[in-house]
Amino acid sequence: MECSFSQYSRITCNTNFNIKPSSQIYSFNYCLDNIDAHLSQNRINPSSVCNEHELIKFRAGLFEHETDHFTICPNHRYCLGKGWKASKLCMLKPPLQTCYGKRKIEKATVTVQQSRDILEQFGILISVGAGKCF
Repeated sequence: MECSFSQYSRITCNTNFNIKPSSQIYSFNYCLDNIDAHLSQNRINPSSVCNEHELIKFRAGLFEHETDHFTICPNHRYCLGKGWKASKLCMLKPPLQTCYGKRKIEKATVTVQQSRDILEQFGILISVGAGKCF
């Protein structure tokens, strides 16, 4: 079982009992669950992410990719979507930051625009909502 996100993520395709349906690959266009609580919990501006579909797409680094024909497995949906959890330490690594992930995060998190800019400039994907120490 392999979905479209397997080539963009280190996460393996698999079942996940936190998502229904838990064992089948389906069209990525069906990822429209309410993510308001997740955005709030991870200090992500709700105006920057419209829905679960966009959140997953951005966390996979697919800012400009056309995903109309993508498929997704339950594990990718959970791990890149509502099941994603931010680290308690700064996720920015050199050359972006010199704390080497040893500092606790501040209230600020990586925005959609920052994630996109970092990927374009440095080729490093830092997930939307990841903590940073400045």
